[in-house]
Amino acid sequence: MFADTAGSLVRVTLEGSGAGSIAIARAGVVVGILLMLGLVAALSPASAGRRVSQIAGSVLVLAAAGSVAQHAWVGTPYLEDRTALFFLPLLALSAAGGLDALAGASPRAVRFIGQGVAVAIAALAILPLIRAANFDHTTIWRYDADSRRVADDLAKLHGEGIGRIRVGGNWVFEPALNFYRETRRLAWLETVVREDPVDRCNVVLTSGYERIPVPRGEFLERRGYPLSGDILLVRVRPAGSGMAVLEDPRLTGSIDAPGNDEVVSGSVRVQGWARVPGEDLGVTVYLDGVAREGARSIRMPRPDVAVAVPSLGDCSGAGYEVAIPFQAGDKGEHMIQVVFTSADGRERHYPVRSFTWKKD
Repeated sequence: MFADTAGSLVRVTLEGSGAGSIAIARAGVVVGILLMLGLVAALSPASAGRRVSQIAGSVLVLAAAGSVAQHAWVGTPYLEDRTALFFLPLLALSAAGGLDALAGASPRAVRFIGQGVAVAIAALAILPLIRAANFDHTTIWRYDADSRRVADDLAKLHGEGIGRIRVGGNWVFEPALNFYRETRRLAWLETVVREDPVDRCNVVLTSGYERIPVPRGEFLERRGYPLSGDILLVRVRPAGSGMAVLEDPRLTGSIDAPGNDEVVSGSVRVQGWARVPGEDLGVTVYLDGVAREGARSIRMPRPDVAVAVPSLGDCSGAGYEVAIPFQAGDKGEHMIQVVFTSADGRERHYPVRSFTWKKD
């Protein structure tokens, strides 16, 4: 039970604070000290100031015993995370009684020890709070930190002509996405269903904690959300067609411009090179998961690449430039993904690059 219940409470308390295994072990020691203080309160003579602590300690013991009994008799899982949170105030009240008992002890050394333990516990409680405090998210539900921005991006997708949107992905997003669907009256967004098969969806939202596997070649990354670690993907090929596409990291190339997080004014010019020995690779540029109409594409020589990688051979057409004109509504953050394609059907999705776009 200690590993399940107490261990889960320690992990939840330290989640998002950058704590490692050593810090978790220290937190476990603190839990042990609090339990010892609760025992001190239980064994001390009853008093008006200590009665609440002793009652809290009794409830704590009975609740723990009940959880163990249920687990042993009917196989009920031990209490964890949210279902075990009520243990924390009970433990704190019980430990406070132990500190009160030490503060009232006759030997001065015992009172001094009690005061030192109280200060140490207070400091240990405040430090994780300071490290994890923020106005953006709760640590245990960090995956939901960008749900509002996801709803905004879904609205943009709908405005770009994608039609009705059916979102698949991790089941944890269902409450938040359905909340925005109802409150914003998004009639074009179908009701989000937990564990909806990906082959029925045209958009997938996958969590940073547990990535949802999607058929290779069927989806492109629309946007990543650094705060939550979530990724929004948009379908670019029909369901069932993705398995035929072979992702091949040996298809060499690059995106030279725009730079990551660069601010671009006017038309954005996506430049780089894409070639393997004996073949200039096809290049497709996706802006926020969509191939933008009106983009102008040209190939150009890259003698610098020929010098750097002589095995590529003739690089007179290895370079590429795709110019995407600025349109109304384009102002703001965007993501670019470049896909290299070989003549025999292999592909390589180059890592997504973000930039900020503004008008001239």
